[in-house]
Amino acid sequence: MRELIEKISFIEKGKFPKKELEEIIANKEEAIPELLQVIDQFIDDPSITSDNQNYFGHLYAFYLLSQFREQALFPKFMQTLHWSEDELNWTLGDFLTEGSGRVLASVYNGDLDALKELLENENAYEFARGQAISAITILVLQEQLDREEISAYYRQLLKSKRMTSYLYADLIASACDLHLEELVPDIQWAYEEGLVDSGVIDLSDVKAEMAEAETAKLEYSKSDIHNKYIDNTIEELQGWYIFNKHKTTKAKLPKIPKKSLKIPSGNKPIVKNQKIGRNDPCTCGSGKKYKKCCGVS
Repeated sequence: MRELIEKISFIEKGKFPKKELEEIIANKEEAIPELLQVIDQFIDDPSITSDNQNYFGHLYAFYLLSQFREQALFPKFMQTLHWSEDELNWTLGDFLTEGSGRVLASVYNGDLDALKELLENENAYEFARGQAISAITILVLQEQLDREEISAYYRQLLKSKRMTSYLYADLIASACDLHLEELVPDIQWAYEEGLVDSGVIDLSDVKAEMAEAETAKLEYSKSDIHNKYIDNTIEELQGWYIFNKHKTTKAKLPKIPKKSLKIPSGNKPIVKNQKIGRNDPCTCGSGKKYKKCCGVS
């Protein structure tokens, strides 16, 4: 098993190791201690990711251990998320904002205080702190955390003035996903105090989402891939750009009839573009959520 895991730890010409991952998944019990060792080595020497850009071992381990619901990963990953901004960007890249919260939720061991500690750590990187919010959101939707308890905790945070404007927006977005309509007065106060990055979510969006029927809103939130546990490593990773950047498509464009090339008159009304939702994919093509890409002021 160790040799198999070492074999896929470095990306080879963008090849996705589907067969190897299938074998690892089929031998879960044998794989878990080896994957945890990969994480330990990464924590002890994070330079392995910067010294070799093709190293992918820690990311495979994060996803596989999440799929296996291996709670031993939780405290190890929590330790990592307290690293500096530079360390996290170098070692985790886009995975920090696109997968970390889902990993935390998938391997949650019941230590809510650890999530709170990360979220409230003013010295931690704000995007890492946001992953605690993401994990809490998922855990409430999955009924692993009590909704009323989290609502009371969010009210406390909204009044604390100890978060960045982006984190305020992230917290409010979570409150919307969880339909915590009882927090609307506190949320409105935060906007009035100028505490919230309204480029991520503005007050009108909040009021519109809170006005939706609770059952329908919660079902919609549960259907969002960003609010789900990690269940299938292969499906999650095989579409990543790093495994597809060498592929080229040479599809021929259809010929346009000459009569279609007329210059349009300037008398047609301008159609307003549809507003991009905060959880929609960013239009820049990064694959990230809009609120964590171009939606960030």
